[in-house]
This record gives sequence, structure tokens and C-alpha cells, in this order.
Amino acid sequence: MTKTQHMTKRTFDVVLALFGLLVIWPVILVTILLAWRDTGASGLFRQVRVGRDGRLFKVNKIRTMRMVEGTTVTVEGDPRITP
Repeated sequence: MTKTQHMTKRTFDVVLALFGLLVIWPVILVTILLAWRDTGASGLFRQVRVGRDGRLFKVNKIRTMRMVEGTTVTVEGDPRITP
């Protein structure tokens, strides 16, 4: 892939991602607010993940479970799961 082709594809990818975020952001915002209302904690939380070549990066996620001390495994029907 030439440098021009790479830049064109990258530009297309960024524009498409921004358009997608523009369309979906109201749904994301409502989901975060509902998670906050249901759990009483922040609707978002940050988690560290392992990426390419073992590099660590932080990802923001929408909270889908209530916080309970000492619990690490999710089971079917887990009462911590939010609606």
C-alpha cells in the first residue's frame, strides 16, 4: 500500500468513525445515565487492557454490573447484572 493510499484509507476511517459517533452518541449518553441511575455509581468505568505487542491501554466502558466487594466471577442469573 502506498503512502497516499494509506492516508486516504486512514482519512476515510476517521471520517466514518466520527459520523458513526455523531449518530450513536445520544443512545450512548442515555445508556450511561441509566447505568448511573441503576447502580448509584458512575455510568462509566476505566479498565486496563493488553494490546498489540503487550502494550497496555485504558478503555472506558459502560457499567453493566453493580459493584460488590470481593466478587470476581460472573455466573448465569448473577444479581449484580443491571437491566
